[in-house]
Amino acid sequence: MLLDKWFGFYVPAIPPKQAIGNMDREFIIERKIHLNTFLQELAKYQFFIDSQEFGVFANYSSEKLAFYRKRLPEQSAVQRLEKY
Repeated sequence: MLLDKWFGFYVPAIPPKQAIGNMDREFIIERKIHLNTFLQELAKYQFFIDSQEFGVFANYSSEKLAFYRKRLPEQSAVQRLEKY
């Protein structure tokens, strides 16, 4: 969602999920580390943290993300640059 809404800006990669073995202790620990790194990288840019997109990401489950994503207003390139 951040990539779509903030096209042209650097968005760090979010660690992938996996369907099989996603409850393995090692996978959980590794994913936690990568999610922490993702959030630290994102936090370097206050405009991301303040964005509606990040608010949706941080506050809703994956099932609700698609619903709320559609409800966010589209932004023009000029609006994105003004925020940056």
